[in-house]
Amino acid sequence: MRMPPGGSARRLMVTALAVCLVSIAPVRTSSAAATEPEPPRGSAVTETEATREARSSGQPVEVLALRGESREVRALPSGTFELVQHQRPVRTRKDGAWTQVNPELTRLPGGGLGPIASTVDLRLSEGGSGPFVTMGRAGRTLSLSWPKPLPAPVVEGDTATYPEVLPGVDLSVRADVDGFSHLLVVKTPEAARNPALARLRLRTESPDLDLAADAAGVLRASDKVTGGEVFEAPAPLMWDSGPPAVGLLSDGQAREAGPVEGSRVERVGVGLARGELALVPDRDLLTDPGTHFPVYIDPVWKTVGEAARLMVSSGYPTTTYYNWSGTQGVGLCDVQFDGACVKDQKKRLFFRMPISAIAGKVVLSAEFIAYETHAYNCSNPTSVQLWHASGFGSSSTWNSTDDNWIKHLTSRDVAYCSRTPVEFGGSALLAAVKTAVTNKDTNIYFGLRAYSESTMAWWKRFTADADLRIQYNTPPPQPLMKNLSMSPGGPCVSSPAPTVNRPPIMYAVLTDPDSGSAAKLQAQFRILWDDSAGVWDSPLTEAKTTGSTFQMSAPPTIPQNKLLGWHVRAWDGYQWSPWSSAGEATGCYFSYDAAAPPPPSLTSADYPPSDPDDPDDPWYDGVGRYGSFTVSTTQSDVNRYWVGINTTPTSAGEYRPATPGGPVTIQVAPTRAGVNFLYVKALDAAGNASAATTYMFRVNAGAAPRAHWNLDEPAGATSLSAGVRPGTGAVTTQVSGGVTLGVDGQVGTAMHGDGSTGYAETSGPVVDTSKTYSVGAWVKLAHTNGFATAVNQDGNVVSGFYLQYVQDDNRWSFSLSNADAVQGGVRVRSVAPPEVGEWTHLLGVYDAVAKTARLYVNGVLQEEKPFTVTWNATGPMAIGRAKHNGAKVDFFPGEIDDVQVFDRLVSAEEAADLFSHHPVLAGRWTLNTGGEDGTSHGRHLTMAGDAHVDQVGWLGSPPGALVLDGAGDYAATAGPVISTSRSFTVAGWVTAAGRPTARSAVFSQAGAVNSGFTVRYDPSAAGGAGGWQVEMPDSDASGAAGQRAEHSAYQSQLAWDHVAVVYDSFEDVLRLYVNGWLEETEERVSVRWHTVGFDATGAFQLGRAKAAGAWGEYWPGAIDDVWAFSGVLSQEQIQTLAGYTELPSDSPF
Repeated sequence: MRMPPGGSARRLMVTALAVCLVSIAPVRTSSAAATEPEPPRGSAVTETEATREARSSGQPVEVLALRGESREVRALPSGTFELVQHQRPVRTRKDGAWTQVNPELTRLPGGGLGPIASTVDLRLSEGGSGPFVTMGRAGRTLSLSWPKPLPAPVVEGDTATYPEVLPGVDLSVRADVDGFSHLLVVKTPEAARNPALARLRLRTESPDLDLAADAAGVLRASDKVTGGEVFEAPAPLMWDSGPPAVGLLSDGQAREAGPVEGSRVERVGVGLARGELALVPDRDLLTDPGTHFPVYIDPVWKTVGEAARLMVSSGYPTTTYYNWSGTQGVGLCDVQFDGACVKDQKKRLFFRMPISAIAGKVVLSAEFIAYETHAYNCSNPTSVQLWHASGFGSSSTWNSTDDNWIKHLTSRDVAYCSRTPVEFGGSALLAAVKTAVTNKDTNIYFGLRAYSESTMAWWKRFTADADLRIQYNTPPPQPLMKNLSMSPGGPCVSSPAPTVNRPPIMYAVLTDPDSGSAAKLQAQFRILWDDSAGVWDSPLTEAKTTGSTFQMSAPPTIPQNKLLGWHVRAWDGYQWSPWSSAGEATGCYFSYDAAAPPPPSLTSADYPPSDPDDPDDPWYDGVGRYGSFTVSTTQSDVNRYWVGINTTPTSAGEYRPATPGGPVTIQVAPTRAGVNFLYVKALDAAGNASAATTYMFRVNAGAAPRAHWNLDEPAGATSLSAGVRPGTGAVTTQVSGGVTLGVDGQVGTAMHGDGSTGYAETSGPVVDTSKTYSVGAWVKLAHTNGFATAVNQDGNVVSGFYLQYVQDDNRWSFSLSNADAVQGGVRVRSVAPPEVGEWTHLLGVYDAVAKTARLYVNGVLQEEKPFTVTWNATGPMAIGRAKHNGAKVDFFPGEIDDVQVFDRLVSAEEAADLFSHHPVLAGRWTLNTGGEDGTSHGRHLTMAGDAHVDQVGWLGSPPGALVLDGAGDYAATAGPVISTSRSFTVAGWVTAAGRPTARSAVFSQAGAVNSGFTVRYDPSAAGGAGGWQVEMPDSDASGAAGQRAEHSAYQSQLAWDHVAVVYDSFEDVLRLYVNGWLEETEERVSVRWHTVGFDATGAFQLGRAKAAGAWGEYWPGAIDDVWAFSGVLSQEQIQTLAGYTELPSDSPF
């Protein structure tokens, strides 16, 4: 048969098996070096940073955390985003950084040849025995060997030619940016008659892959564990050199790059046996006197990816030209106008473009760009059509794609005879892309065809490059239950539902990071009853800025004496957020009874009520500062009030009026910056309670510390610098004794005390210890051989307070003295003993209004005790020692960092923030060369089974990764890394050669019976479509209930996914991030509320999990760059870890 003219029908992109193996990433198709320059690297790693910079500069800013080998995402000044998806890779990662692709061959460390910068792990032989090519992806490799030792190759650019592997036959291997091509060049008729060409036997090595061929001759290499296809090859072809290029069709393409116009083309037979691939060339083509030599024999292998191309020809209706390279024609090739057409034939092109990276987004505009290189008449523009097409594969042909043309989208009249972009747009294209993205399709398919296929006037040629440019919007995040309230009724609760005496006003604080300062966010409220048979939907509110409070009054028509639930969602002008009750969240429940007791009233001059509808609604100081509120009622039998600030009122906040029905004045300190909600219930002597009144007021952030020691001084310094709040006096601090500065700290560097003489002290007091104050520090205790004090303030005889380790109790303690004498006091102690050698955040709070003392450890309240007898210690404040019985004692052995002293109350939310802003790094495994822990904890991984580190990773230099076979391999530490009942974060890069067909775990930590948490791929997740899942059982027992969050993304950006689990024990929330993002759509939210785990005290695991006492769920792929933290990382911090840069092995936050 004859090759259809119009260029290289398929560039022999061999990939390991005889031929053109290709890329590691999911979208690999044959590609030449990138033609676009690498965008300059800026500081906009995350979407938040990029949006901020785009707004301030007025220019698009790339989101580096979302950059891929064949895509980039830019934040636009409007607050929206733009995805540019290329058909072929334009960049790759090398030595831990992005670089332009470059297939030119170079010598590799350890021997062999490889491309300078390619998206695949490719190694070519320098001659001799062994494989002439090896291709790898996700730890799976495929190698091909020539039957005999090879001569040294002749290397020119991207091609290695092994001369005379048979008499008159060369073996040519060409590297590409996402694979390689391999072909035999039969140079003469004499060489073609060699019996050795009758059946060419190539040895194959594929330890983790099964090789198979289907009836059409398509070859596939599939993962032995998952069954997922890793490499594929259309039925191989062979062609002759054809006549000299003539006419209008030639573009000067070399014959070894693929069949040229008029080339005779035939199929190559294939056979598979154990460890062997046999190629059976067509004998007629080799021996026909009309054959033009050289003859090229070319099986073509590719990685199975997302992007792909296809050319089909009516002249060769059963032949596939899948993932062709170079250029190809569109339209009628008419032999009467050009003899190189060989015969009349129509040619059409298809493109498969990945879109899963923006699944569920709202598409605002779309543009498809093809690149034309030639037209029949360069001065006569004619129409080329863009169609929405259905799917195609590696065996697709003209016959099988005849009905693939779904809808004509748009046309362009063009005639370019040098490479020029042809942009297709319009409403029909937008609608097709919008529908595919809304449906969360993995890919969208396009076709190019001539307006008329009856004359050659519409003939054109296009390159294998194509781009899809999509502008999209990110939906607002799900409204949080903690930001919802009503009046009367109080905070959002699921049970017990309050009973209100009138239709309540519903309040919601809503956010949208994309909105910036624009007032474009709106809210819609919904009330449901009778199992959702009754529905009331509010109109949209007025538009406001992100972070505003939205309010809506329930209508008077809502039914009485029924359980009602209200919900809210945000609208940013393009897209809805999920409802506040989506996922594991709940509605805000209440009942309405006009006869119910009325709620009390509230007034305050210190904190006037907020008016959400006032654009100039004022702010007041501030978090941790008490203000007076007056509570009153119209009910004469009320004898007490229950008060709660930003929480449900309980008896813990009880106040009694002087006489029943009378008012009471209370002191309340706001606990968070922004809108605060004060809730008050009225109760009578019988315990009958009204619904809660909601009093809303706006508060600035709390005052800065009175003194803040960063402790970042260099070694040898004799004094410490303390930051002070503007308007307050300077604090002078001198170092004394055995102190070493400049050691590694939790935040920068730290101060090390020798435990016997080392400390630092100020020249005078910093706070009045008879009034409200708070003191916090990061500490790392070296041993527990005696009392050890981190911070104190001296009196003459004793310290007024001690933030310390108490040996008698083997606990952390915030200890307060009743007087400046060796006598009574109070110890407020931690729940658990300290972890020696671990960074720990301590915070002591004395509340002079409530007359209580509290201790927080790592942001969690440990104990609260009354402390009513106070005095003012007027001596210096010391870091690293105490004062007792007039002597300096209890010197701290270990490191102290980031000491902050406040002359105000620090709230529980602020205490959690002080810890979470600098989460404790519990372990970090780069997996570049082995399983070593990069932190000082020494929690090294031990490999089991055939688990090993190989140079197939995503980050680092060398770019190693843990390779697991899915059949028993794993890696584990000797003991626990995190406490799974407390806040933690675990994140890392993961990949598999194909979608796992069974549950497969990447991260877990063992308990006795169950893993305390498991991050896995579950093919039944995301409504059966498959996706990532995190599970935390509620107990370490068989049959424990699983608490899960799911994310539908899987390899939506690259072959590697960055997966992170964040458990917040402060709010009992479990979050699952993939590639830096939560899934927050109307269908699914990757957040699980009301999650309470158990403390799994076994080893930290990579690649397996435990359930009901049995190990399983082995991961069939690779894992790279794993981090574990004690504490909660924010979304922006997660995006930093997902930012394609291997950060140093100390905490980046």
